[in-house]
Amino acid sequence: MSHTGKDQLRGWLQRRMAEVNRIAGQRASRLQQPAAGCGLSESGAEAVDLDTDIDVVTLDMTTYVAAAIERALERLAAGRYGVCDECGEQIPEVRLSALPFAARCIDCQRTLESSHRGNVGRL
Repeated sequence: MSHTGKDQLRGWLQRRMAEVNRIAGQRASRLQQPAAGCGLSESGAEAVDLDTDIDVVTLDMTTYVAAAIERALERLAAGRYGVCDECGEQIPEVRLSALPFAARCIDCQRTLESSHRGNVGRL
């Protein structure tokens, strides 16, 4: 990858990281607010519970993505970006275009996911 290409990728990853951190901050802030369910009907309280569940899941996902982006930035700095963490082969450009912070080729990712099938909370 050319120096310009690395700079562009680094910039893109950093912008995504800033966006993920912004979303995580919003969700964390909402979760820290006092519960607003007092005095609500049963369906109103369920809506508040659903909103809280969505905030928790979103916060979990943003934490996962932020960590993946950070690892991609580390791999880029170390000259290992685009190399599968599992098999050491090049990750196809089409996969990196779709998921620039991918750490594994599609075959290794499938193997990992199938070995964790059924585990709750695994992305």
